[in-house]
Amino acid sequence: MKYLFLFFISTALFAQKKKNLDSLPALEKLIIYNYTPRPNHGYILTFYKKSSIPKVLKKALKKRYSNFRIANPGKKFRETDVVSNAHLPPRQLLFTVRNANYCSVVYRQGGRSLGTYFAFSEIIDNKVTLLHVYYLSGPTINTYDDFVNAIRQGNFSELSF
Repeated sequence: MKYLFLFFISTALFAQKKKNLDSLPALEKLIIYNYTPRPNHGYILTFYKKSSIPKVLKKALKKRYSNFRIANPGKKFRETDVVSNAHLPPRQLLFTVRNANYCSVVYRQGGRSLGTYFAFSEIIDNKVTLLHVYYLSGPTINTYDDFVNAIRQGNFSELSF
């Protein structure tokens, strides 16, 4: 009886998650569509250096955050709000993903709690025409595959500024 109850609970939670994915806004559906690999979709490029972030996107992020300092993957950054070295950047790049006109910067940000975020942008004619920042929930994101799985499962929510 206990296992039957757990089965119904897990089925109900899965159905609820599926319903939430179907009711996502158009922008979130665009993100899922762009980063879900499929045949004849074109190239999805992944970069692992902060120099791969387009300059126009860096400028837009600096404008949004007033200061967007970021460390390369594997380099030290301020993981907590306990400031042991104020000169370290508060973010660490995980990777940058590019697909056609779309570019996302996936990074960890320290503070009261360590979290994973991504900035989704559309760049046309060297201008950022769309920029939204999302928080990724769920398991830790370390690779592009982890990122795609989190996106497909709808484990992201937009930050409001």
